Amino acid sequence: MEVIELENIKDLIQDEFNNINKKQQIYYELLKLNFEISNLENHVEKVEEGNRNLEQQIRKYQSETEYYKSRIHKLSQEQQYFLKEYNKILHSNSWKLMAPLRGLGKFFKKNIGR
Repeated sequence: MEVIELENIKDLIQDEFNNINKKQQIYYELLKLNFEISNLENHVEKVEEGNRNLEQQIRKYQSETEYYKSRIHKLSQEQQYFLKEYNKILHSNSWKLMAPLRGLGKFFKKNIGR
């Protein structure tokens, strides 16, 4: 009977050892997973920080773009205004009446020079 009991105890000890070994392996795997999760969380934080920086740059560039669009629009309106004024001058009676005098001025500048 003692031999049977010793064998049973030996089997129980072996089973317990196997259970402990399995638990250690599971614990080791959990530690590895926790480490990997920590690394991934750090990576996510860095990516999110990069995204925030990029979003800030995008907002800055959008603001600059809007400024330049409004500036272009204003300059285009000024250009149209000055073009109209120029055409008014070219088609005015005084400009037409003064054409011969301007021609004489060009002639004297060219031939007599300054």
